[in-house]
Order: sequence, then structure tokens, then C-alpha cells
Amino acid sequence: MRLCFRAAQAEFDALITMDRGIPHQQNVRALSLAVVVIRAFSNRRQDVAPLIPQVNEALHTIKPGQVLEISSP
Repeated sequence: MRLCFRAAQAEFDALITMDRGIPHQQNVRALSLAVVVIRAFSNRRQDVAPLIPQVNEALHTIKPGQVLEISSP
């Protein structure tokens, strides 16, 4: 997974994922990449779609090395 993160750093400012373990498995603070973790009931579109506005907002404020979790109310 570290190779994946290194490749992502070179091309992207943020990683959006549903993998809740990433903040515990990776030293995100050492990366020049922000991580947005989506916490939805499932990865089905109808469960994730309502969270997209929050994800978009987060992408405008999150800084490299930060992890932000977005979940359903």
C-alpha cells in the first residue's frame, strides 16, 4: 500500500477512500497527501451520494497530512 500512496502523492492532492483502516495503517501525516475517509452504510451509490457535498467541501479545506472522516448523520 505504501507504493500506492507514493504514486498518489506524485499526481494528486487528496485520496478519497472508504477504507477506515488507512489512518491506522499509514503514517498519513508524513505524506504530502490529504485523506478523506467516507463512512457510509455501504459503497453503493445510493449510500455514498448524499455524502458527496460534504466530500467536495472537505476537499477545499483539508491540508496535506490530514485525515478527515465524513459519515452519514
